[in-house]
Amino acid sequence: MDSLTTASEVSGKSFDYIVIGGGTAGLVVACRLTEDPSKTVLVLEARGAHFDDPLIYPQATVPQKHSEGTTFSWARGKGLGGSSSTNFYLWTRPSKRDVDACERLGNPGWNWDNFLKYSKKCETFIPMSEEVTTAERLTYDMEVHGTDGPIITSFPNLRPGYEVVLQDAFDNLGIPRLAEPTNKRITSVGLTAYLKKAGSRTNLKIVLNASVFRILLSLDSDEFVANGVEFLVDGQKHAVLTTLGGEVILSAGYPTSTINSPKILELSGIGDRTILNSLGIETKVDLPAVGTNVQEHMFAGLAYGAFPAPWIKLKTPEKFNTIDPLWDPATAKSTSSSSTHPTHLNNERSLLTRSARVVPMEKIEANIPEPDDVPGNAEQVALMQEGAANAEFLSIPGFYSFPSAEVKPGPSAHTDEDLALWLNKHATTLHHACDSCSMLPIDKGGVVDPELRVYGTKGLRVLDLSVIPLIPSAHTQSVVYALAEQASDIIKGHSEL
Repeated sequence: MDSLTTASEVSGKSFDYIVIGGGTAGLVVACRLTEDPSKTVLVLEARGAHFDDPLIYPQATVPQKHSEGTTFSWARGKGLGGSSSTNFYLWTRPSKRDVDACERLGNPGWNWDNFLKYSKKCETFIPMSEEVTTAERLTYDMEVHGTDGPIITSFPNLRPGYEVVLQDAFDNLGIPRLAEPTNKRITSVGLTAYLKKAGSRTNLKIVLNASVFRILLSLDSDEFVANGVEFLVDGQKHAVLTTLGGEVILSAGYPTSTINSPKILELSGIGDRTILNSLGIETKVDLPAVGTNVQEHMFAGLAYGAFPAPWIKLKTPEKFNTIDPLWDPATAKSTSSSSTHPTHLNNERSLLTRSARVVPMEKIEANIPEPDDVPGNAEQVALMQEGAANAEFLSIPGFYSFPSAEVKPGPSAHTDEDLALWLNKHATTLHHACDSCSMLPIDKGGVVDPELRVYGTKGLRVLDLSVIPLIPSAHTQSVVYALAEQASDIIKGHSEL
């Protein structure tokens, strides 16, 4: 790939745009900005390319006191493409209500119409064959799909076999079908899809294993201007500069950005003065909201055994194709090249539950004072109590029946208090953290304005999942692509905001 270069080749040089992070959003904006051959773009990626072996950061939170001391995994993608190279290849769009809420919070132009426009721009949707579409009763609306974008989406090739039966069961229960289901799979990621378009452009340079530790800021009147970046490669410090009127774009990965983007701002002197002073960092822009408002998708699984004891084998082969056994690494490895999986592990079935309302997690910095309110699952439990009083499990004719032996949370969890304790211990995150550099009015806890410019600065924007002010009720990958596409037009001056 012609765009890959070394630190010594770029050290001391100037670029129109310096993009910090070669993750999902970073590669999108680098690709779009280099469409103008007169503009030069440098991408600084903290890890390697990993073209054939996407890796992750094995990060974790400190023990969370409101979750019974649980340490949550916050694994993140590392390398070009970021977490888009390591997730479940899901493509789910948020609801119109979710997206329009962003605009109502004070961000004109960040609405459903623009989201759909830019979501279609990055997508090429490929329908299944007519035979499969008919057999599986697949439905879709081409009006809401793109046809020539870098990201290829479609329905999964692996068909579980239960969807038609489940459709019939829901029909019998009077549950209407969706003509355009949001769940799709992607077959390409930012690493290959966008770099394929831009990797050979001479105005794009990418430096790998470059850890940025500070954005260079100079005072101009009452604003600090971002005019460069300092970074390390193999322990050697380098600096790169922006051209006159150039910009630094902080895009520290998806969803690593929620951790790294506020960190880089703080190391550069932008953040809560109290925190910066305690760390011996000179405050240049006092912006208390940096690193706050972190939100995450929470998850808990309910498991019901199909037989009294887990060691009892199925008497007949399981007729539906599930992926549950792939949670076991040995099984996943042995079946990675197969379209089916062993049936002897199917003596437990899972109901997957996702939170209906999302609340902020605790701050992950161990030395930050605790807030007065109790974060975590408190609102989730209250919501569950409100709606669960008359709830019951339904038998789904033709598909699945309850009850059977409860495995999780198990027979010991009887009361609401028991369930709340179990959730606190066993709920986990879905690695979708966002919102730590929120796009909000500054008096409402904002870090960036609707054009993603950091308040109190010039020539500095944040472009990644950390700017979303409210976490959407969907997988966040499609959100990042649409966000980066819209932001690219804003930066180029083509936006309709």
